[in-house]
Order: sequence, then C-alpha cells, then structure tokens
Amino acid sequence: MDANLRFINFSASVQKITGLKPEWHYGKTRQDIGAPETIDSASWQEHLEILRLHKPFEDFRFLRRSPNGDQTMSTSGKPVFGQNGEFKGYRGIAKDISAEVKANTQLSQLKSAIENQAETFSLWDSDDRLVFANRQFREINQLFSETLEIGTKFEDHIRAGLAVGAYLDAIGNEDAWLAERLRLHHGSEEGFEIQRQDGRRILIRDQRLPDGSTATVSVDVTQLAKTEEALRTALDDAETANRSKSEFLANMSHELRTPLNAIIGFSEIIRSGLFGPDERVKDQEYANDIYDSGQLLLNLINDILDISKVELGTDELDEVGIKATDLVNSVVVLVRERAHKARVKIQTGIPDDLPMLFVDERKLKQILINLMSNSIKFTPAGGSVDLRVWRDAENGFLFEVTDTGIGIEARDIAKALQPFGQIDSALNRKHAGTGLGLPLAKNLTEMHGGTLELQSKPDVGTTVTIKFPAERTV
Repeated sequence: MDANLRFINFSASVQKITGLKPEWHYGKTRQDIGAPETIDSASWQEHLEILRLHKPFEDFRFLRRSPNGDQTMSTSGKPVFGQNGEFKGYRGIAKDISAEVKANTQLSQLKSAIENQAETFSLWDSDDRLVFANRQFREINQLFSETLEIGTKFEDHIRAGLAVGAYLDAIGNEDAWLAERLRLHHGSEEGFEIQRQDGRRILIRDQRLPDGSTATVSVDVTQLAKTEEALRTALDDAETANRSKSEFLANMSHELRTPLNAIIGFSEIIRSGLFGPDERVKDQEYANDIYDSGQLLLNLINDILDISKVELGTDELDEVGIKATDLVNSVVVLVRERAHKARVKIQTGIPDDLPMLFVDERKLKQILINLMSNSIKFTPAGGSVDLRVWRDAENGFLFEVTDTGIGIEARDIAKALQPFGQIDSALNRKHAGTGLGLPLAKNLTEMHGGTLELQSKPDVGTTVTIKFPAERTV
C-alpha cells in the first residue's frame, strides 16, 4: 500500500487465490475490495483506525467478493517509514482461510449439537482419556464429578461410579461387572444396559473409531422398558383371557346342551304319550327332571349375566342393614337339600351378639350360596362344610366357608378366581358348572369394599374368607 492506503503492488499468487489479476487491485483501498455489507462492522472500523494511525496489524479477517466466490481473507501488515520518519505505506501478506473458517464453523455447530442432545456423549482418546463430554454426560455423573476433568482415564471414571453406588446392577458383584464394562468399552459394539442409582435404565454403546479413540453414547430407556413390560403384561393377560374364554365356551357348550337335551327329550316323551294314559307317575318324574334341568339352565345363564354386569360396571348395590344370623339360616335352607343328596354335613358357627351389617342383602346371599354350593359340590360323601361368621375391630365383619373337599393346587388358585378361569379342561372336568361361582363372589365382595381370600390344599380342603370393612357394621 502507498501512503494513501491504496494498493500499488501484489504478487502473482493473488490471481490464483482471487481469480483477479494483480493490476485489478491497483489504486483500490482495502474497503474497495471488501464485501460492502460488512464494511460498517466494528472490526472494520477498528482496522481502519489502525491504518489511520499507521500501526502494524495481524490476522485481520474480512469477507471479500471475487470471481472465485465469497472468500474469508486473513491479512497482516507492517507500516513502512522513510529515513526522516515519514509514512510511506504498508507491506503485508494475505491468505484465503475460507476452508478453515467453514471447518471451524461446522465443528462449532457439531459440538453445539452434541452438547445439547438428549443422549449422553463422551469421547475418549486412544489412551482411554476423556477428550470431550456433553452436558447430559456431566449431569448424569454429577455424583462423581471429579472424574469429568479432561484427561481422566475411563477406568478411573467407572471405578469412581462404583465407589458411590451409581450402578445398581454392580452392587455386590463389582469386580466382574467392571471387567465386563471394560471389555465392552475396549472392543465390542454390543449394547450394555445398566440401572443407575436413581432407578433409570440406561442403554450404552461404545464405538471404536479408526484412530483408536472411543465414542460412548447412552440413551435413557426407562420409559421404553416400562412400556415394553406393560405391553408384554397386556399381551399375556389378553392371551390368558382368550384361552380362559375359549375353555369356558367349550365347557359351556356341554353344560348348556345337557339340560337342554333333557328338557327336549322328556318333553317329547310327555307330549307323545309314549307310555300311555296310565303312566302318570312316569310323567311326574319326567316333569321333575324337566324342572331340575330348567333350573340348572337358569342358574348357568344367571351366573353369566351377573359376572357380565359386574365387569361392565352396570351393577349397583341396594344396601340395607341386615342380621347375619337370619341371612345365614336362609342360605343353609337353600343348600341343605343339595348337601343331603351329596351326603355332606353342614355346620354353622354364629355368635348371638353380632351387630347388624350394612350390605346388599341379595348380593351377600348370592356370595354365600355360591361359596356353599362350591364347597358341597367338591366335597366327597362323608365330608363337611362349615360356615362361620364373626366380627373384630381390625378386620371388620367376616364370613368363612371351610370344607373337607378335594382342594386346589396353589398354582391354580389365581386362575380359579378369574372369570372363565376354570381349572379343569372340557375333556377332564368331573364337576358340572360354569366356573363363575368364585369370581362372581369375589367381584360382589369387592363391590362392597371388601376382600375375598382363598386358601386350599389338595385332598385336605378349602377355606374362603370374606371380609367386609369395619365401617359396614351398623
């Protein structure tokens, strides 16, 4: 530059860099070749002031337009003075740093993206020392933040986490856990799932890079694990319910056909007068058989309708104060004939001083009839069924039905309490019925805020306890 800060000479390389011959620049100032929209920036004003004061400058960066496109230039210069100290101009150099600036910009954007991503990210060099860690990595490891300094060894970082119990999976098995973690970090790309001290499930992947460094990325999969578990449970429940209902329908096809066939068969005999006008006794027997079959069919249908209403939430309680003694006596009357035919003894135990109970009388009667009928059905001849009632301050009002029947395997108790969850299959069932008695009793009890508990042992017997909350005592 001359004393007026105009260019008077350029080396030939300027044409290679900018696409413009040296002569094109002569007579122009720095501002003339800079991008016009940048000239008013603070850095330009500072540079112009340096030039005005004839001071040296280094690495002044500016944007210029040229046939080769927009370029970021870096220039440095020193003032030249004559023998008498007069200012003669500048000598300097300039270079195109566009590629460097672009790379630095991209690197800055990449670091910003990594710093703010939801996943944790850390980079370890070929000596396994920490090079970079993003915000999420620092937050999740804040309990041992002293290992987040650049240059920390990976193994030291993991050992610090073990020391404060950060990895729940490792507690009690620290050495083996550490060995497996280092193996995966040093040479495997397998996912490594851990549970942190706060209960979160974290999936970690280590990626070995060509220069020997390792990038470690981890993702919080806690919610995903919960969702998968919920889906598995829902699927298992759906499959169990489907199997149960299929078994129920197979059983019901038999249960419904048996009384229907009897009704149709005996009705046909009576209608056709097969045994003649003098066989009134036979007709009476067949009429009784028709009645019994009709009652059985009605009970089957009632059980199905009752359990359906409870499941749909359309059933309601009609609550009144009742005497437990009167209710139990009426239940015993209803099941006595059935017990007599099965040669099963019925016993009751009811204190005289029981207070009244506030319940839906019809539903409680249905509960006890179902339980007593079940016990009678599954108790061999010569056995007994006991119905006891009592009350205490802690458990409230309790009804207990105990039998000396065939019992239930412990593994089958949960199934027996599920709607349609009959234990015997359609091929090997030995006892008639829908299998809805226990589930219906359980649901009707829970409608009152109570609980049903079942204890049983094969070839010993079964005890079912119904508990009504203390506030239902009048």
